[in-house]
Amino acid sequence: MSQREDIYDFLNDGNTLTPMEALRMFGTMRLGARCFELRNRGVKSRLVRTPGGKHVAQYYIDKARKSGSM
Repeated sequence: MSQREDIYDFLNDGNTLTPMEALRMFGTMRLGARCFELRNRGVKSRLVRTPGGKHVAQYYIDKARKSGSM
């Protein structure tokens, strides 16, 4: 399976993912690029604050919105 599909499956299971988590879990330094490729499959992003006070992108699939649009 490809990195993109692994990431999609992880997000589709209701998980969220930040770039540091993606590097550790999937070995990708290009999470933003992979998620851009998955936008048409419902992947969204938001900014979150880390415990250290920095803002990072967090990627997710909004299941409530996805199921309501069918």
